Amino acid sequence: MRDDNEIITITGPEKEGITIPSIQEIQQVLATYRSNKIDPYIDNITGKKLIEKDPVPGKIIKTSANPILGTSELILSNGMKVIYKPTDIKEDELIIKGYGSGGQSLLKDDEVIVAGVIGSVVDQMGISSFSRTDLNKLLAGKRINLNIGIMRDQDVINVRTSPKDLETSLQLINLYYTNPRWNETDYITWMDKMRAMYINAESEPRKAFSDTITVMMTDHNRRTIPMTYKLLDEITFEKIKSVYSQRFSDPGNFTFQFIGKINPEELHKMIEKYLASLPVQNRKDTYKDDGIHAPSGHLNNDFKRENKTPRTSVFIDYNGTCNYSADDRLFGAAIRHILELRYVESIREDEGGTYSVRISYNIDKNPVPWFMMNVVFDTDPLKADKLVGIVHREVEKLVENGPSETDLQKAKEYFIKQRQEDMKENNWWNNILTDYYFYDLDYLTGYENKVKALDVNSVHDYAKKVLSQGNIIEVIMRPQ
Repeated sequence: MRDDNEIITITGPEKEGITIPSIQEIQQVLATYRSNKIDPYIDNITGKKLIEKDPVPGKIIKTSANPILGTSELILSNGMKVIYKPTDIKEDELIIKGYGSGGQSLLKDDEVIVAGVIGSVVDQMGISSFSRTDLNKLLAGKRINLNIGIMRDQDVINVRTSPKDLETSLQLINLYYTNPRWNETDYITWMDKMRAMYINAESEPRKAFSDTITVMMTDHNRRTIPMTYKLLDEITFEKIKSVYSQRFSDPGNFTFQFIGKINPEELHKMIEKYLASLPVQNRKDTYKDDGIHAPSGHLNNDFKRENKTPRTSVFIDYNGTCNYSADDRLFGAAIRHILELRYVESIREDEGGTYSVRISYNIDKNPVPWFMMNVVFDTDPLKADKLVGIVHREVEKLVENGPSETDLQKAKEYFIKQRQEDMKENNWWNNILTDYYFYDLDYLTGYENKVKALDVNSVHDYAKKVLSQGNIIEVIMRPQ
């Protein structure tokens, strides 16, 4: 290797405790590798298969149709369930999602921290006998994006792929259950990357803002402490393997759904070969109350943080009890859309306070049905307090007087138009099927009629019911 035409660049945070290597140290490293004998590259991947020996296929023991969703429902000989919905939305798209009940709720307090990074570390490991690098070579030319996650109430495997790569995708899923790869050297490499990432993040005001929101929203629960480079010390190689085994060693609790370009006959064969063949333990995991609840009352966390951009970031949350139903979700969507219209007028246009006010309205089923309406925006520090007041005042107007007929009509027209667009997306169908089969929520049947039935009185009554409970959380981050 030539040494007369090279540039060495080192970047790192300007932070106490971080030492940048000296020129002499860099030269010593270069001299060391130049003196090493480097063997020529040997390709050990050509001709290899993901699964060398085909599994013994299981069986599809029951098939039924769901006319509401246009899906086929399968029960496999090992107890697993499969749902599939063929669509012609995109010729080269297939979405696969597997989910099983339990998730983080079944982990111990000191194990939950692993759940937040499990997908990242498993990706670093590769699969079976293949390192991450070797796996990438083996999958060259294929379009497969697979992610594993442990959510609060479910364990998930998400895959986005092409129909032509269906078999390879199912082979990978099979291996993640039967033959995950664990390599301590790769773990150390991954941990070094994570430490560097979180050390850099410590100086970011956005992390301080989002971490404060998380802590406030969960009432300082130990299970939701945001990750830092110091907390990484609580993660060990053995703990990662243990958590993964707990949540992904028994696929019998899983349902897999397929949405996109599907050949049913081909899919059935692949399912029997790679899913129905999986060994199961017949566990019946279900979500349990993990003790994470929002605090009661009106709470405020107003703090300062050094920021290169002189802006104030505002987060306001209204939360409380509700029903977990399609009607509640629709009423929540109406409230969100109406307030969005009001804030565009009162905050952006009248006050020139911010370009965008982001509003979300979500309903969770577990541990108890609970709604959360979040309002988030950045603004000029001099305008922040006035704009916070406007946010609350618009909510109070909606509670006291209900929506205007004009705003409600705009919301209804938007919902019907947007639903027509949503139904052209496989990802939307993926979410609809998850709601229906995992959460027992039908957000499809009679939707347009329900939208048309919305009136000023019904939305007013619902706004009074949910937004008058007195549970409000404010997080305001001002520049130092």
